[in-house]
Amino acid sequence: MKWPASVAVADHSSLIDIPFPYLLSLVFLNLTLALLLRLAAPVEPFLSNQSDYQYVGEHGLAPNCPKQTYCYRVLIPALVEHIPLALPIRWRVYQVVANTAAGVLIAVATVISLRQASAAIVASVMVQTSFGFAYTAYDPYTADPAVFLASSIILLSWLVNRPRAAGIVTVICVFVKESVAFIGAAPAIASLIWPRRDQWRLWTLQAVIAWTILLTFHLLMDHLFGWSLGTDPSYVYLVQGAQLRLWLSEQGPSLAAFYIFAPFGFAWLYALLGYCSAPKELRSLGLGSVLPFLILIYLQQPERALENGAFVIVPLAVAFLSRLPLSISLIAALTNGLFTAKVGSSTAWLPSAALLLAIAAIPAIYAVVAHYRDLAMGPRSRV
Repeated sequence: MKWPASVAVADHSSLIDIPFPYLLSLVFLNLTLALLLRLAAPVEPFLSNQSDYQYVGEHGLAPNCPKQTYCYRVLIPALVEHIPLALPIRWRVYQVVANTAAGVLIAVATVISLRQASAAIVASVMVQTSFGFAYTAYDPYTADPAVFLASSIILLSWLVNRPRAAGIVTVICVFVKESVAFIGAAPAIASLIWPRRDQWRLWTLQAVIAWTILLTFHLLMDHLFGWSLGTDPSYVYLVQGAQLRLWLSEQGPSLAAFYIFAPFGFAWLYALLGYCSAPKELRSLGLGSVLPFLILIYLQQPERALENGAFVIVPLAVAFLSRLPLSISLIAALTNGLFTAKVGSSTAWLPSAALLLAIAAIPAIYAVVAHYRDLAMGPRSRV
């Protein structure tokens, strides 16, 4: 399936005219997948930060917040608090709506980049079943869905070269979670790797402004309102290993490797293989994301840090899978998605993660073998 003729994209810096029926179908697909993950997950999470976010939502910017890191993530709890629904329902609605919107935007961005309409289907499946999205279906009491949405807007802004739009989102969403400041730095670094002529200064500036606002907010609340990061490992052991030190001390080598693999499963491999054939915008954004995410891994639980990378991993993975027949691409995305969704959502609807991993490995091996076979035989053999 090729890019629809009615969708006009003169270049990556132009505004995009997406046909409404096409966009509506993406909304329906992503909403259906988000609701299925929600239905499959346990009714209530066994482990959750619900009380922390609920406190922040009820008290806002009140002095002497006792919730350490969560105090600074005030925007989403404050907004959710005003949704006129029962407490569990309003968090569920927020989670489904934010994940749906993020999935649609990543799918649209993938199609814009690859110019292949069917890529949106594969991207939607891969996004919604990724570990991070599935984990929020298990535990919606988190700022993560808003982070996913912010990162998807930043991705789309990068592809159409709109640094001001990315800057507005990044500046606002640093009050959602600190991770957004790191994500906003990715296109800034990418603009230096692949300069966009008159725009690289704006891409750098939006990241600098976001970081300035974030750090100023922390300092003001600490000194004027009595807030503190307290005993958070990322603060206490910043020089000695931060959160990564604690995480490694709790995991054995095999379990640590599993948690690094779990956020995207075989999509890590697909993204690596798709890097060389991806458009330069995606390649530069991938390189620009490396340093910010290495720092995030240092400061946060690695699997929870890596889950934020869907905005760059999924388009790169689809860049590889889009070279294969659509049926193979979908099978690879679905089987891999069952594994990552199982790990993320803790659903009882699916068999063990080990079995699902073995199943997902079959189309992954086939896709890689087919890829290298086509490379060996030359361009005429490619689909």
